[in-house]
Amino acid sequence: MSLLDKLNHKHDDYIRQSKRWHFQYSSYIGGDTYKEGGYLRKYWGEDQAPFDAYAARIDVTPLDNHVKTTVDIYRSYLWRQSPNRTLGNLYDNPFVDKFMDNADYDGQTIDSFLKTALDWAMVLGHVWIGVDRPSIAAMSAADEIEQGIFAYTTMYTPQMVTDWEFTKSGPFKELTYFKVIEKTASDRHTIKCWYTDRIEVFEVKVDSLNQEYEEVLSMEEMPNNLGKIPFIPLIPHKSPVTGMGESILNDVADMQRSIYNKLSELEQTIRLSGHPMLAKTAETKAQAGAGGIITLPDDMDPGLYPQLLQPSGSVESILAAIQHDIDSINAMTHLGAVRSTKGAAMSGVALQTERQLLNSKLSDLSDIIEETEYKIWNLWFEWMDITPGPDFKVEYIKTFDTRDASYEMTVLEKAKMLTTNMDFHKWVEVEIAKLTIHDEDEQNEVVTSIMETPATDFSVGDDLDTGEIA
Repeated sequence: MSLLDKLNHKHDDYIRQSKRWHFQYSSYIGGDTYKEGGYLRKYWGEDQAPFDAYAARIDVTPLDNHVKTTVDIYRSYLWRQSPNRTLGNLYDNPFVDKFMDNADYDGQTIDSFLKTALDWAMVLGHVWIGVDRPSIAAMSAADEIEQGIFAYTTMYTPQMVTDWEFTKSGPFKELTYFKVIEKTASDRHTIKCWYTDRIEVFEVKVDSLNQEYEEVLSMEEMPNNLGKIPFIPLIPHKSPVTGMGESILNDVADMQRSIYNKLSELEQTIRLSGHPMLAKTAETKAQAGAGGIITLPDDMDPGLYPQLLQPSGSVESILAAIQHDIDSINAMTHLGAVRSTKGAAMSGVALQTERQLLNSKLSDLSDIIEETEYKIWNLWFEWMDITPGPDFKVEYIKTFDTRDASYEMTVLEKAKMLTTNMDFHKWVEVEIAKLTIHDEDEQNEVVTSIMETPATDFSVGDDLDTGEIA
């Protein structure tokens, strides 16, 4: 295999998935990127219109982006509380501090970097996270600190990693080859090929027609001082293929495309209802607009009189179909209890079950990002030749408060009105305090005050001052 053939070679699973990755990417980005994907179904004969009817229809069709809103909601829960990192003997280590404040040499903290990585991994199925170190000579650790030389993280989406290979080593699979598009320009790419003992960097010329590499412009080779390929895949939902995952939002993206097409039908139906088409003979003269005049030839056959063509579909049926798709998305993502919907009210048991399912999904994602961060730190320690102490820990929250405070307040208020037991009244007030007071110290102070208040101070039937939930 020639060098150009090797650079042009793509992994079989990359070829199989690349089109799907582009669809998932567009579904998350939305805007012009989604419109350029051509995901709106063409009408029969639309290509034969005297103008670009398909492009005009795309231009007026909005995208209801459920992929992005789902990612945003998951992210808001997962990162509501920052992870707790116990550094131990690495506390006040200048290299550790610099890395945590600027993990990717681009100004992102380690939290911000991992947020972005998890967002894309949820959308695309996986991302590759690498840990590298600049090849800059320094005389001492002080020089490295002064020059800001430390190992850093980098992230590549699946579209940028065109080939890879895992080799079985005992019970483990080791990454032994990794090819990534490091940089792109209009007519050239920078390709980096990682091996366990070396790194090869190529600048290649790209054929504008088929996007194949047609000429190697430059080549550079350097040793891989780490002795391993420092890349790990972040995979929220594993697939049978090593190093690849399946997007947890696959079905959401498909349902979003269904809504997108229905919104186009809705726009067409509304427009045609207000401005129906007029079928007439060429000899008939008609003026456009409200109150227009139609002039008929004197000898016209009554059967050829102009007719208005109205759409047979109804706006209500299309809206109902769209709502059905939205309900399906809420069920798939377990967000029915979180999102404000106009559908049928869920029972208390259904709400509780849905929140438990959402909490379980978020907990799984939290476990995965915690495991990934440990792997990042292990690679970083190897690059920096640092040995962490046994007390080095990274802990992400594993339980997430998905309770509906307004709904639970209503239930508690009704429960208090149905009983005269003073101890039960105290318990209700304690639960209300927990729902409305988020500062832990203030909450403990109020709860203690409630529990120390004599039961005789509570009068039967007192109304609860629940306040207003925004």
